[in-house]
Amino acid sequence: MSTKKMYLQLLSFLALCLSSYGFTNQDLLPQQNYQIVVNNRILAKVQGQTISVLDVMKKMDVFLNNNYPEVSDNTVAKYQFYASQWKTTLGQMIDNELIITDAEAKKITVSDGDVRETIQEKFGPNVMITLDKLGITYEEARKMVHSDIIVKKMTWFKVNSKALQAVNPKDVKGAFQKHIIENPPVEEWDYKVISIRNKSEDLGAQVAQIAHNLLQNKKAELANLKDTIQTEVNEDVSASLAISEDFHATNKDISEAHKQVLSTMQVNTFSPPTTQRSRVDNSTVHRIFYLKNHSKTEAPTFNEISNKLENDLIHDHIQKESSVYIQKLRKYYGYDEQSLQENIPANFEPFSIR
Repeated sequence: MSTKKMYLQLLSFLALCLSSYGFTNQDLLPQQNYQIVVNNRILAKVQGQTISVLDVMKKMDVFLNNNYPEVSDNTVAKYQFYASQWKTTLGQMIDNELIITDAEAKKITVSDGDVRETIQEKFGPNVMITLDKLGITYEEARKMVHSDIIVKKMTWFKVNSKALQAVNPKDVKGAFQKHIIENPPVEEWDYKVISIRNKSEDLGAQVAQIAHNLLQNKKAELANLKDTIQTEVNEDVSASLAISEDFHATNKDISEAHKQVLSTMQVNTFSPPTTQRSRVDNSTVHRIFYLKNHSKTEAPTFNEISNKLENDLIHDHIQKESSVYIQKLRKYYGYDEQSLQENIPANFEPFSIR
């Protein structure tokens, strides 16, 4: 996995972490009553290079300074980040050392000018002030930046370039077809149903037709429909006429019977009465549908999402190629997760707060 990729993941995690802990602007004010205690020790040895808790902490400090400078003065937020991300950062640093060893074998170099320029970009115009604040020497920063550039170069050669070559137009078209199948157009309806039941089917049909005429001709509102019909037929219809609450349905969950009626309607209209059988007692029910709202979200066109689909495919290949490359390096240099776990006690906590 590339340095950029790992830190993008860390960036997303920190955003989630800060919000999940319910931090407010007040929480991000300096907190002088707490301090982080560092239990320093060697965490790993890779190709002659040692990585300590302090090394991992400095790596995380640089990340926070570049992406969340407001957290630098918040002891609690910084501790939470340290505690949750030190193992991930350590793993990345181990992988980077292996990548650097591979780069040295392939004689990949970086110019001093590139290093100086990147230091300025990373730490700003007042480099020494920023480094003093982070507790990092200029030589440590130079080495860190030099390593990052080497890792980026090797990641491009060994991972990104292969991922780019692996994706072709046919793959993008296939991804588009899959996207359309998995994300069909979404159609939504908001509606009410007026149900008329009567022991006499003829009277039930008559009441339904009267109701439709009154509503269609705007001689009655839903609120006073029962009273208006009762006047028309001179019979109590309160027990046989029911108006539903509002329904909201999509093409994924609407019943086929309702969809058949609603698909032929315009908004703010009433359907002609339809005769259906109740699924509860098999009795005859006359229904009138009132369509309050209807919307349809069309599926995006190929041109609208092809770039995103291509980027997603490339991203997936980068993930795969990165995993393959790192596994090859770990196997070649004899470094695996088990050896790391053997060096670090299971209950080891490098950071505490008091």
